[in-house]
Amino acid sequence: GLWMSCVTQSTGQMQCKVYDSLLKLQGSLQATRALMVSSILLGLIGSFVAMIGMKCMKCLEDDEVKKSRMAILGGVIFLISGFAALVATSWYGNLVAQDFFNPYTPVNTR
Repeated sequence: GLWMSCVTQSTGQMQCKVYDSLLKLQGSLQATRALMVSSILLGLIGSFVAMIGMKCMKCLEDDEVKKSRMAILGGVIFLISGFAALVATSWYGNLVAQDFFNPYTPVNTR
């Protein structure tokens, strides 16, 4: 998994444990985690920026041009956030698929 390692036993039970160290993880897994955290943070920032651009908010009430630019900026930040999540999800999905079809991967870790 992205946040913990899970193994299915022959009895059908799944056993998961958190990774021991960040330094032991593969670079691609660390990058995927960083992209997901960045996506979440950008989504929060985009929410606040878009909120300022809403017509019902009192911030920047006297300047409609700035208010509309804030709304557009919030939307652009949302798009970047979504793109980061899409890249991270696709990248990790590709890693899982490669690992699954790798003949050298033990069967109980698939």
